[in-house]
Amino acid sequence: MNNRPDEASASGPKKKKKKKRQSRQETQATNQFSSEQNDRAQRVTFDPYNDDFDMGARKTEEQQKTNYFPTTASDQDPDQEQPSGYPEMIPIKRHYTTYKMPLAPTRRVQPVNGNSRGGNKNSKSSACCNSLTYRMHSFKAGLFRFKWLKLTQLVLATYIGILTFVDMGPPGGLRDTETGLIVDKASPERTAKGLILVNGTERAIVAASLTQVAFIGIARLSAWLMYPSLVMVFFSKFRATVAFLSTTPIGMYMHSDSHEVHVYCGWSILILASIHSLAHLARWAEQGNLSLLFYHFSGLTGFFIISSCLLICIPMTLLRERIKYEVRKAFHYLFIVFALALCFHTPTSAIPNGGFTFWVFGTLLAWYFLDFMFCQFFMTEKIETTKFSVLPSGVRVTMDVSERFQKMGPHGGICYICLPWVSKNQWHAFSLFENPENPAERQVFIQKTGDWTTKVHQILQRDTVRPAWIHGPFPSPYDNAIDYDNQILVASGIGITPALSVIRAHKNSRRINLIWAVRDPYLLEFFLRHLYLDHQGWNLIFYTGKEKLESGLIESIANTNICIVEGRPKLDQVIPNIIFGIESGNGLPEWYNENTRAVASEMLIDKLQHADRPEDVSFYAQELGFNLSEDAADRSMRFSHQSSERRDVDSSRRSASEYVMQNLGIGFRPWEYHPGAERYVQNLDQKMVIPTWGMLYCGGAKPVLNDLKRISDEYHIGLHVESFAW
Repeated sequence: MNNRPDEASASGPKKKKKKKRQSRQETQATNQFSSEQNDRAQRVTFDPYNDDFDMGARKTEEQQKTNYFPTTASDQDPDQEQPSGYPEMIPIKRHYTTYKMPLAPTRRVQPVNGNSRGGNKNSKSSACCNSLTYRMHSFKAGLFRFKWLKLTQLVLATYIGILTFVDMGPPGGLRDTETGLIVDKASPERTAKGLILVNGTERAIVAASLTQVAFIGIARLSAWLMYPSLVMVFFSKFRATVAFLSTTPIGMYMHSDSHEVHVYCGWSILILASIHSLAHLARWAEQGNLSLLFYHFSGLTGFFIISSCLLICIPMTLLRERIKYEVRKAFHYLFIVFALALCFHTPTSAIPNGGFTFWVFGTLLAWYFLDFMFCQFFMTEKIETTKFSVLPSGVRVTMDVSERFQKMGPHGGICYICLPWVSKNQWHAFSLFENPENPAERQVFIQKTGDWTTKVHQILQRDTVRPAWIHGPFPSPYDNAIDYDNQILVASGIGITPALSVIRAHKNSRRINLIWAVRDPYLLEFFLRHLYLDHQGWNLIFYTGKEKLESGLIESIANTNICIVEGRPKLDQVIPNIIFGIESGNGLPEWYNENTRAVASEMLIDKLQHADRPEDVSFYAQELGFNLSEDAADRSMRFSHQSSERRDVDSSRRSASEYVMQNLGIGFRPWEYHPGAERYVQNLDQKMVIPTWGMLYCGGAKPVLNDLKRISDEYHIGLHVESFAW
């Protein structure tokens, strides 16, 4: 039995001398440890592709740094000196499975191919090169976004450019073959008014100078570049049509995020329509015919088009934060005025220089109303017994949906909800997720963020049952999760809801990793208590709130691979670490579920009975892939030896195993820095391995989205976003 004197019983002077002696010994050990680490850093170069490299030795060296400090709150020694150059660690409560991020981390990294990641002379130039590389990747990625749409724009611009600038003469070209101008030779008076007779219709397209020819060329090029965006901005709002086509082979050629298409086309229309209008106004101003803006059908319809366009786009872009959602949405209905004016903006007699707007946009407008009516009558249902569960930060809505709804959307998706006892005219979009206990039920979570959601929360002061109208379901960008074997679901706040649906749908066939940043403790506690998280992937919850979490809740997820980390996630570090740990086999999340931990604790109990030093037990835990501090190993040894003297051996062994299991920490932590992980991911096969990985994000945090876009560009990993920016 390993008996040690109790330091608390020592006298005052002896106790002080003993502490000083221990402090000197620990300082010497610290200096020796730091020098040994420096020597190893100079000798060893980490190469994940070198078969001769001892991964076990590398792992031991890295974990020596982590295990050097006490990792249990009760074992922390305030007098212990920490080695210089290492992060200042906050005490970790191991048995709660909660962690805190290091404060002001200092990276000490082994050289890789002669370059150090931390603090070398060329750090500024390396940062500049990395920034330039990222910008080039971003430019290339942006250039090939919506490539078919851009190709169509290029073809149409080439077509109208040829008709405008090549001296073809009528009926295709309008420029005079002799002067190169666009004038009415038969009527100089009509030309002076800015009009020309084309196929029996007076058109305001006179260009009596080369400057005016340039203006009309700019106006026509911008218009024809805008036409594909106009078509797609309509098509992106054909909800029933898009929902149907997504279930057919045509869905393979459709963009997965209709909202992203809508935003891109909206910006294109705003910019190109402004250029088109300014070019025409400049041409008319040079002629002295600005009155055509109100006295000619092209000018008058153009005035309604640009006015409604500005009223639609500016509130949704430049004034988003200042104007309420309901007001912005009301302005969006001006698209009806926009489309009607566009139908009559160019006469049909203008063919082949236009003239098709009446047929194309008239058809799109009629199609929109038919699609809208189909959604209202065939994709909308009343849920009479809608259950509302009230939380401090929001409301959970549970609905028994029809068989039609279940068939159209078996997993996840988006729906629109109207609560007539709040407002009969407001429909708001929410992400759907299934009830784990009853797949026939659909749930949404209404977080208290805006005017309407706050009003709902104020009306519902307690759990109740009220009627609700639901409209849907419609496809979501999270439907793309089926394309990836390895999924990284990133969520911020209430964005966890579509991730839960993906976890339930694919937990048995794919490896799902979750990264959830949340600051609302009530939201976190609710989802941990009521919902199932996948156990074949990493489940990393980054809690950024100020309120402390309930200890009972944290204990309920102990001995699992659900890790609560206090602090903001460094996605550029966490995501490569997850991929590195799984692809290399050095950080498989299934190592840390309850069954694996139980087996590891039993093996450690056997080791405790024969070990002479706590260091041996701690090293053995590292070999098993876990982290057990030497202090905890020492206590476990004493506890095991005391238990072995009792009569009830089985009960004593079980108690010792539970004690070890409580203090057994995760050996591979994706939220901490791992040397070589980024280079490992960059060198993975771009055709065989990387396409099996995909990232999906739901949330409204722009910094998170920007980080994910950079990661997607750098590692060529697919990214799909379900945006809250409506």
